[in-house]
Amino acid sequence: MSLHSFLDEELGKFGTKTPTDDQVKEAISTAFDRVENEFKRVALEAYKLHYSTICQTGSCCLSTIVINNKLYVANIGDCGGALITEKDDGTYEAIKINTKQAATSRKERERLIKEFPNDPDIVYQSSSTAWYVKRRLMPTRAFGDLHLKHPEFNNPHNLSRSHGFKSRIDPWNGPYITHRPEIRVYEISEKTKGYVLASD
Repeated sequence: MSLHSFLDEELGKFGTKTPTDDQVKEAISTAFDRVENEFKRVALEAYKLHYSTICQTGSCCLSTIVINNKLYVANIGDCGGALITEKDDGTYEAIKINTKQAATSRKERERLIKEFPNDPDIVYQSSSTAWYVKRRLMPTRAFGDLHLKHPEFNNPHNLSRSHGFKSRIDPWNGPYITHRPEIRVYEISEKTKGYVLASD
């Protein structure tokens, strides 16, 4: 269940040919799908045995791959990255290579409200800087966190919260978040000195 292994397999399908941007993006998206589907398969078996926290477990991901002179950046969640370039005067500049996908982002809140116009609880503000999807999660994209994606993880038997089960979302209109990455492409030149990926 390794993202880089799945990505190697998907890109390996092109053999010695250099894939187009669209082909690389599709390979990345497919690799993300495979990670998510494998986790869901394992989680469903555990959930049926009442291991409830498995569906509340998730992960953000900021992944990069370099092919020839291009940097492909795939992002789900609230990690951050920067491309370090040298300017003409010899100083260095950090260029953001992704946007954070979390309910704290006005753009993401507006997107969710547009997608779920009849759901007054789709985004919830708990403080001046903290927003949550369905009062549960800040990231709007992530691996896992299946209780916000699939009804079979929405406590269908209404089991007790004292055993770790979250209360049901009722009515269910999900999925509310996704694992599908936002993918950006950057040109690499002799001015490119490296890049930094960071997570909390």
